[in-house]
Amino acid sequence: MIGLVVQHWPLADTAIPASWQVVNLKECRADLQSGFASGVHNRHGDGVLHLRPMSVSPRGQLHLDDGRFVEPSANSLRLRRGDVLFNNTNSPAWVGKTAVVECDIELAFSNHMTRIRLPEVFSQAFLAAQLHFLCGSGYFREQCKKHVNQASISRKFLSESTPIVMPPANEQNRIVLAVDALQERSERARSLLDEVGELVEQLRQSVLHSTFNGTLTADWRAENPDVEPASELLARIRAERRERWEATELAKFEAKGKKPPKNWQSKYKEPEPIDDTNLPDLPQGWCWAPLPLMGEMGRGKSRHRPRNAEHLYGGPYPFVQTGDVAQATGYLTRSTQTYSEEGLAQSKLWREGTVCITIAANIASSAILTFPACFPDSVVGIVPDDSICPGEFIEFFIRTAKQDLDRFAPATAQKNINLGTLEALAVPLPPKQEMTHLVFILQEIMSQIEALEAVALNGVGALDQLDRSILAKAFRGELVPQDPNDEPAIELIAKMSLAHDVGDEDD
Repeated sequence: MIGLVVQHWPLADTAIPASWQVVNLKECRADLQSGFASGVHNRHGDGVLHLRPMSVSPRGQLHLDDGRFVEPSANSLRLRRGDVLFNNTNSPAWVGKTAVVECDIELAFSNHMTRIRLPEVFSQAFLAAQLHFLCGSGYFREQCKKHVNQASISRKFLSESTPIVMPPANEQNRIVLAVDALQERSERARSLLDEVGELVEQLRQSVLHSTFNGTLTADWRAENPDVEPASELLARIRAERRERWEATELAKFEAKGKKPPKNWQSKYKEPEPIDDTNLPDLPQGWCWAPLPLMGEMGRGKSRHRPRNAEHLYGGPYPFVQTGDVAQATGYLTRSTQTYSEEGLAQSKLWREGTVCITIAANIASSAILTFPACFPDSVVGIVPDDSICPGEFIEFFIRTAKQDLDRFAPATAQKNINLGTLEALAVPLPPKQEMTHLVFILQEIMSQIEALEAVALNGVGALDQLDRSILAKAFRGELVPQDPNDEPAIELIAKMSLAHDVGDEDD
């Protein structure tokens, strides 16, 4: 071979069977052709389906749904059954995705893809699986040319510098059949695990729904009928808050040596009462309460522009962003960024126990801070009033409201959450004693659901690892036995060269 680049090649240290060869596509007399760009597409099925990088799935399958179409007269380049389609431009992680065309419909393809057409002695399915294996192994990620937001593999590199293992023709076919059979079983298992994930999510939503309509604690209420209704608790809390406000205001006037002005008490802002006309009925002892009554509520702060100024970051103060909240499961235990003293000066440090709710990017994700932290104005914080409810009750409620916002905010038609929407939310509030029991039960159930979910996710991860192991064995010559009667690959290469030379003479 001439100048093959084997750095980062996952099979570089593997001893392949004696009947195999390591080749490149140029030696195999492969015909490589890039597709064409088209600025004019339609989704109506008129014309020729124009395949793009997203047409090749991360699992190396060709998807023809959600396609774009071009005029039949557009560039005459067309695919045919058996062509290998290589994704030459994508993100670094997915450059090199490869699939084989297994249909006979007329197909065009993007300039971000390279069509590979092989002599008959080389299995197209074997090559497609091998190139996709190299993509998943990170080979093309290491070898690609990186541009802004994308990476590329040139046709020359693919043709001359990408190592390809070539078994005898019959063994190629045996390997493809074995891989297909094993991956079919893997796909069935993956489908079952997907169903488990869907059922777990349905279970989670069912539990949350039963929590906030009172079903979850119905037995507890029957056994504890004589508890203070939530409405009486709220009336007492409202009165206490007003008394504290008035005492604070009077102290301010006294410190200034002034008498309170006329009607000064009217400046106190009561949380807006809930109009429950169109809200569902609640169990005995429950009442509807405005979310702002649950505690101190406000948006995060990040006043500095530009926000990515380097001097704001790298200090001791955690800076929580929407992605951190979205990735948390109930509790925020880490942040991906920190603020410096300058960053803190233009922000606000929220205390541990604050309920964080995203209102941008990842809409209505929620989690509870386990450490003091800052966050931007794309996150709303609620510091819970423990005399009314714990933060866990608020956080579980937000999960429910995210799925069924109309139920709790009937006055708004918005399907996303902003600060105004949150302020309008009506919370179904149980008596304090019932709430304590409710949160305890709910945490136990959610812990079990998360354990089920982890089992399913671990299963998917195990299948991914199994698929990679199958392909690695296939391309090391360990998946099927070698047959000494097979024609060695070196003779296939000689035949391809001879056929190519004869073809040149005919021309």
